[in-house]
Amino acid sequence: MKTPLDMTSIDQTNIFEKIWHPRIEEVLRTSNSHFFRDYLQYKESKYFKVVSDNNTKELYALFKKFVEGSFRSNKKAFIDDICRYVTWYQWIVETNAAAVISNNPDNNSMLVELLRNIFHDIKADAFKPFVLGLLEYHQAGFDGIKLSDNKLIEALEVVRAYLIRRRVLKLTQGENKEIARLCEVIRGNASIIIDAKSELLKLLSAGAYRLRFPNDTEVARELERIDFYNGLSKYRKLILGKIEEQISKVSVDFRNEKITIEHIMPQSTEKSEAWKNELGDGWEETYRTYLHNIGNLILTEFNGEMGRKPLGEKKEILQDSNLSYRHDVINRSTWNSADIVSHQTEMIERFLLTFPLPANMQSADNWDARVTVIQEVFSPLEDDTVDVATGRKPKAILINDELYETATWQDVYLIFLRWVSENLPIVLSRVLNQHDGDFFGRHPFIVTCDILNSIIENDPEMNERYKRLSDGTVFSKLSGQTIDDDIFVFINQSAKGLINRVGQVMKLAEMPEESVVIELK
Repeated sequence: MKTPLDMTSIDQTNIFEKIWHPRIEEVLRTSNSHFFRDYLQYKESKYFKVVSDNNTKELYALFKKFVEGSFRSNKKAFIDDICRYVTWYQWIVETNAAAVISNNPDNNSMLVELLRNIFHDIKADAFKPFVLGLLEYHQAGFDGIKLSDNKLIEALEVVRAYLIRRRVLKLTQGENKEIARLCEVIRGNASIIIDAKSELLKLLSAGAYRLRFPNDTEVARELERIDFYNGLSKYRKLILGKIEEQISKVSVDFRNEKITIEHIMPQSTEKSEAWKNELGDGWEETYRTYLHNIGNLILTEFNGEMGRKPLGEKKEILQDSNLSYRHDVINRSTWNSADIVSHQTEMIERFLLTFPLPANMQSADNWDARVTVIQEVFSPLEDDTVDVATGRKPKAILINDELYETATWQDVYLIFLRWVSENLPIVLSRVLNQHDGDFFGRHPFIVTCDILNSIIENDPEMNERYKRLSDGTVFSKLSGQTIDDDIFVFINQSAKGLINRVGQVMKLAEMPEESVVIELK
């Protein structure tokens, strides 16, 4: 990005060569545009669209407007300000263990790890401007007073606990747009210096229901029932790794490929009479209910060696483990449904201690019932598009300034594809000829009449699951009215699937985010 400063060409060149390029672009490298977006979000306390090839010019215009309004003719102040944030932002986007955030080695290691957890393990990009503000308090201070290492660590632990608890409950709705607005509360707030943890807990529990900080009751109930192994596949090793650290007080290299998750009751018991006997009567129900439950899982270095071995052999192998999880198995003489539930209870208690809430928030409704944050419009290309639409019905779809009323998500889907057929026939042709995993799962989602006929020959039920694109008639009701060039769309999909399909076609057509907007009822 060129410098957004009104200068002579000579001055622009000097600034670029001596400061802008070496201290900003060279440092940020591929994160350049993302930095300016997050810098703007922090300074303006507003959500700006995720950087893409389609909106870099728009982002630059917004950035230039901010610079002109905030720094006017003070070019040096602007350059100095940018350079300060670049260093802090680098700590956020890179996983550099050598980064020096604190002069205290122990504190520095903790800060580097917390930033890595938040932005690389959890990938909570929405919090970048928010944490950028915390780092400013820690590095530059407020009225000459800086946020201490311990208080910054506590604040980042609050952010991590907030994010992990919400991921357990599959809550991400609202974060992308609303967290940036919270920057206004922390920017210029001297209370952050005094007690960052309390201020953040207050801030993150004062929003609307969908931004809530899940309490212990909610989290425990969810961990009891969910498929932890598959449902939390992005976060499972992080969670188990941090629980291990909480138990042993020793850092765990959970990112190491050699450390994996072991199912004590193995993933396949069909050929193992030893495990059927171990589980006892009702082993099939135990297997079906608890296989991927947190109560049947541990972190270990010996996953490949244990496999489907009987419990006794697994215990022998675990004797050589360096992880304290081994005691959860070694100290038991059996591993049946009662043992799994007992281990589940232990693991949930450890989770709540590892990602804690203060006592007064552990069973409280951690949101402000007076606050309602309801997004009425969104684009299928936005980050949290499915979360925004969950449980809602579409009212209309706006495509390149043409408004179409809708009643269902199928309407949105068919109207959009019909518009593509009429206005972008080449794109539709490309979609019809797509045969990769992005566009074709188990069933082709858009096909010609002759291909559909061959599909129905193999699976007659498919004649109820495709609609003609031109008028939305179900294939089975056409009674021979179809012609060779008719196009049919697979409509037996969830709202999430339908919205994702629209987004996929938009990307294929290189349509900008704002070209398709859906209004919710």
